Amino acid sequence: MFKRSKTLWTAWKILVATSRDGTLKVARPGEPVRELPSPLRLRPAAKLASVFMDLATAASRERHHPQAIALLGEAEHLFESVHASPRRNRWVAEILLRRGEELRLAGRYGDSQEALTRAGRLAEDDPGNPLRLAAVVNAQGILAKDTGRYGDALAHYGFARILMEADFGQDDPALAAVHHNLAGLLCAQRRYAEAEEPARHAVALRKRSPSPDPEGLAADLSVLGSILLGLGRLDEAEHLYLQSKNVWTERYGLEHYEVAAQLNGLASVHQARGEFESAERDFKEALRLKQKCLGAGHRETAVLLNNLGALEMDRGHTDAAAPLYEWALLTFRNALGDDHPDTVLCAENLVRVSRQTGSWAGAKSDMDSVPPLCRDHSGAEIPDALTNRNPQ
Repeated sequence: MFKRSKTLWTAWKILVATSRDGTLKVARPGEPVRELPSPLRLRPAAKLASVFMDLATAASRERHHPQAIALLGEAEHLFESVHASPRRNRWVAEILLRRGEELRLAGRYGDSQEALTRAGRLAEDDPGNPLRLAAVVNAQGILAKDTGRYGDALAHYGFARILMEADFGQDDPALAAVHHNLAGLLCAQRRYAEAEEPARHAVALRKRSPSPDPEGLAADLSVLGSILLGLGRLDEAEHLYLQSKNVWTERYGLEHYEVAAQLNGLASVHQARGEFESAERDFKEALRLKQKCLGAGHRETAVLLNNLGALEMDRGHTDAAAPLYEWALLTFRNALGDDHPDTVLCAENLVRVSRQTGSWAGAKSDMDSVPPLCRDHSGAEIPDALTNRNPQ
């Protein structure tokens, strides 16, 4: 399947399979298959579930989200025959949280919402573990942001922060993720001046942690880079994108999803400087990597197509920009629906280029089916700055 999972299988020396009648069986290499008892006891279920969860982690790091989703589904299945108890419910909540995050990354937003809702119910029934509830609420905030419900995302991040500060205090490194997500939300709304403080706070908290987290820090630097790009501080943004890219390249090589994310940022820096050939090179490489990792129909693929369209507009190549915007708009609509802010923004870009190329009638019909850019799903006002041409 992929290199890390094969290594883990060998290390654990366990193979789990489900027969046609649904009976769970387990075997170690060189030993006969034996059927597990039903109902399964908590301890063996937890041991086997931890195998699937480790494999899912390895799959997710390499952006093999369908495999991770399937592995976490198998982990959840293990607990179906385990007698209900607080410990059993904690395991299931953790698996559902992880599965909800993987489903979101795969672009399956409805399924992600269902998994996170179930995880939230279990976490709410476990008052002795508020941090799991905070993790679920934070994940629900990320899902709300990705689906354009910015008001809901802000509320979720605020609640997660309250839960974590009650347990850790205000300056614990564990809060870096919440500050990171808040900065990303404000950046998505083009509220760059407001976003800089939480982004820098996330970086400071991550650096203060006694347990180094180079990947978390690289993600924080990337968000800060996007904010500084929006503020026009191009040299600082470029430096942060390069720092982040180096971390991901050293850990996973040049073909990784996160490398594509940094290339997208670097391309935007080049574009802002008028370095169009460098921008085109990096945008196209980022598009290739994201299509490879996520598929051609993912929202992040559409972002790259939109950005390439904006680049062609800057170069004065309106005929080249139009099909890129059309392809991006179709992908956004299929992945996110007509009323997501990124869909609306892309439709506006297509209208703008169509006015210049004389194909206004067709573009206007596209725009007429998209709601006005005034509110997100939650009813919160969308700032005028969202009309910036390049969704991040």
